[in-house]
Amino acid sequence: MKRISQPSVLNFFEKKKKSESGTTQINQPLSMSYPTDPEASSSSEKVSSVEEEHELLFENDVGIYLGNPPTDNEKKFKVFQNPWMPPLSYKFPVSDKRRLSFQRHWMEQYSWLVFSDVAKGALCKVCVLFGRNHGGRGGQELRSLVAIPFINWKKAKQIFNSHSKADYHMFSVEKAQGFMTVMTGKTTDIITSINSENKKQAEENRKKLISIVETVILCGRQQIALRGKNETGKINLTEPPYNDGNFRAILRFRARSGDIFLKEHILSQTSDSRSMFTSPTIQNEIIDLCGNFIQEKVVNRIKNAGFFTILADETQDISRYEQLALCIRYVDDSSADSVFIREDFLEFVHVKDVTASALATTIMQCIITLGLDMEMLVGQGYDGAAVMSGQFRGVRTIISEKYPKAQFIHCSAHTLNLVLAHSCEIPMIRNCIGTIKTVINFFRQSALRDCILKDGIRIFHRNYFTPRLFTANISPHL
Repeated sequence: MKRISQPSVLNFFEKKKKSESGTTQINQPLSMSYPTDPEASSSSEKVSSVEEEHELLFENDVGIYLGNPPTDNEKKFKVFQNPWMPPLSYKFPVSDKRRLSFQRHWMEQYSWLVFSDVAKGALCKVCVLFGRNHGGRGGQELRSLVAIPFINWKKAKQIFNSHSKADYHMFSVEKAQGFMTVMTGKTTDIITSINSENKKQAEENRKKLISIVETVILCGRQQIALRGKNETGKINLTEPPYNDGNFRAILRFRARSGDIFLKEHILSQTSDSRSMFTSPTIQNEIIDLCGNFIQEKVVNRIKNAGFFTILADETQDISRYEQLALCIRYVDDSSADSVFIREDFLEFVHVKDVTASALATTIMQCIITLGLDMEMLVGQGYDGAAVMSGQFRGVRTIISEKYPKAQFIHCSAHTLNLVLAHSCEIPMIRNCIGTIKTVINFFRQSALRDCILKDGIRIFHRNYFTPRLFTANISPHL
């Protein structure tokens, strides 16, 4: 008589747990070592492979997505386009006492109808994938064919016909049609259309801005003012009765001289338009961007040079703001032919505190903000004011304490000014300078005297500085 093997305690609890859950999920074994059975392991592998095949087989089953449609458009397109269809050998489940079941020809009559093996009932694939949770009168919750499977086969035709005419179903159909046209490439979705339209608008605006930016750069390079008497309103191709500034005049000239994009931009604007891109605010913004670009180029040259010297001076502008002008002196060897010593202006810094410590802190912060290494600072150049060049608590002393390599050198222009000022205390030099001023004023006060002086200088230069031919040994036959 064959002996029946008794189940272990672990298998007993696994079977009990599986029966309670009502699912076919295989529980993971506990972290304890038990003797393994080769037959049991092979059977578990077979079960897992069957489950994987079952998942792959019913991957497009609409019943999987009840109440949770796929967020991936590719996945939704795949399920909607090719939903799971029961094979010819499939046996539909029977319900009710009359032993009724789902009829296959219903899916041919209603294109939206599918049968779900997972849900064990009929579903509307359109409403499940694209529908809403509420619909109908009063927004009641949707149930049959949408949220739960339909299994009342006795009233199948009646329910299917009413569902086809429902407003929420028609809404889902329209949504599905739009989705399919986008996924098949017939049309583009709203986001893509908006992005493409924004891209097209951005390209057109760039073409218009090119002429405006080039005009601002032209005025800056030629050092001519942009503003005029009145810069409000639309730019016309005809000359205004007043001076509206060099900027608007150059734009008008360019538009009349063949700049097509600028001309279309000017002609398409209305008097109250806010997209002219020619206001003083836009001009200042373009100037700031150009300044930042130039400053970046200068800073890159300074970084390549390695060592540099700072030149700074603080003064009050016409609007009574204290401005600190910061310049850098460095060696530019970027050219292969020659080496230049450059002194480039970096920026104006508005300062509220003009004490030595505040100015020194401002200078060091500006240098660090620009991305330069203060360890490469080898020199300082200021005027002779005690705040800047004071030996004990001046700016140059405060910076030298932190960076000893930064040697202070007095500004040569200020030194010359001081030399002339102190030399005027000597009577002979003071009288000489006074005589020179008198001679200058004598010729400057009269145009006739100035003309006579220029003629005399021209005759003197021709008589004493024009090279003469040496004709002593020249043959008379030549």
